[in-house]
Amino acid sequence: MEPVTVTRSVRLDADARRVWDALADDDGLSGWLADRVELDIQPGAAGRLLDHDGAARRVVVTEVAEGTRLGFAWWSDDAPDAASSVVITIAGEGDTTTVTVTETVDRSLLAAVGGAGGSGAHLTEAAVADLLGLGDAWAERFGRLAGALRPAHVLAGA
Repeated sequence: MEPVTVTRSVRLDADARRVWDALADDDGLSGWLADRVELDIQPGAAGRLLDHDGAARRVVVTEVAEGTRLGFAWWSDDAPDAASSVVITIAGEGDTTTVTVTETVDRSLLAAVGGAGGSGAHLTEAAVADLLGLGDAWAERFGRLAGALRPAHVLAGA
């Protein structure tokens, strides 16, 4: 099977610096990318994510371009043959920022990052169906990111 790539974008009411801060460390990624993130955001770093649905994922950072781009490979502990690469880019325009996620499912990816699978790995139908939009986890993640970037409201006291 050839690699399958899907790109999703969202425009956020936040400047690029605030959006980058939500990508630049595990605390910023926690809550929107996954429920819990244990990862150093630097090329070659490996870590774990616990998804909102309870699924555990392994992740390896493949690239970091300060302020503009974060790339990683990830795969589920339950389906190590369904690895994908993700590149998140941000482009700011004043007080708004466009976040674009490009995810590619490729069965040869795990061999490249030293994980299980490799050239003999196969993609599960569920992984391909999810990537093709039958289940859009990125829409949910974008919603959580937008919520995390909303300004806190100050309540006036009596």
